[in-house]
Amino acid sequence: MRVLVCGRGAADPRSAVSAHIVGSLRSVGHEVITFDPSSPGQSGLVRADVVGALRHVLSTYGPHVMVHVPTPGDLTPREVREATTETTTVAVAVHLSTSIGDAITRQRDVEETLREYDLTTVCDPSLFEALLPYGSYRLGLLPPAVHPAVLDQGVEPERRNGVVIVGEPDDRGAAIARAVLEADVSLRLFGSGWSLHPDLVEYSFGRVAYCEMGTVLAGAELHLELPVPVSTQAVAGISAWEAPVSQSTLDAAAVATPTLALERAGVSSMFTPGLDIATFVSDSDVAQLVPMLLSDAVGLRAMAQAAADTVRSTALWTQRWSALFSPFETADDDGDLVVASAMVERTAVSI
Repeated sequence: MRVLVCGRGAADPRSAVSAHIVGSLRSVGHEVITFDPSSPGQSGLVRADVVGALRHVLSTYGPHVMVHVPTPGDLTPREVREATTETTTVAVAVHLSTSIGDAITRQRDVEETLREYDLTTVCDPSLFEALLPYGSYRLGLLPPAVHPAVLDQGVEPERRNGVVIVGEPDDRGAAIARAVLEADVSLRLFGSGWSLHPDLVEYSFGRVAYCEMGTVLAGAELHLELPVPVSTQAVAGISAWEAPVSQSTLDAAAVATPTLALERAGVSSMFTPGLDIATFVSDSDVAQLVPMLLSDAVGLRAMAQAAADTVRSTALWTQRWSALFSPFETADDDGDLVVASAMVERTAVSI
């Protein structure tokens, strides 16, 4: 199929959306076109007419399906509906919540996308169950996943060392990082925002392109997932306890690096705490758990291998797309696959 991936970072090969969503769709044989409503146009200036640019892409390339990660401030559900109806393109809204830090989706937007898109997916099983009474024919569950091919490009060092944190910190996250350092543990910090904490600058390395993420994560003995920052919680409309597992945790598992993460439903729905992931309940536990985990090299490697087995067998984006797109693919009289048409006259869903 010809698929248009629309969203923040879709056209940037350094982003997680491009690496995982665009890359995985291409790996399963789809022809993929990308469109980032938040990026400048070819002139280098901010687009004056984002909807017009989307219509141009749709009419020029005629994609069968549009996969939209609807982050705040790009395109409204009504704009997407009107544009895709003109080209009979199947419109799919993919809500990733906070799993990808650069493409945060808001929980309060889910109901509106249910009204306007042909299909809306959510990554939270509890939210999916809560929305089922409105009908499952336009609602899907699409948990966070990983595309290992982009991480396999990394170079695994001869020796793993210390702890790595990937992501933007708030005051709570910075305090956890300090506690790890006070426990005399080697720590490396990747991501924006660490420069706001002068005492942690010497341990920070800024953001890295996704082609380097495999190397970053494979070089650590342990990946520490910080609780979702307050600013991100405010955008997504959820608490840290409601957040899905982060992309960095899935990426770490894909390269056999175990993770210590905040214990919550989003983690236990994909991993088994104590088997393929380690969890903490209180921030004060981190300073004790990190040295304890690092001291058991054999147990830590067993957990790492279990994590790799988990994500590479059950949490692949290629698996997610095959299951999601199967209803849109039907065989014609010759046995060739064709794409089912979008609902041109979409029926509004009252919520």
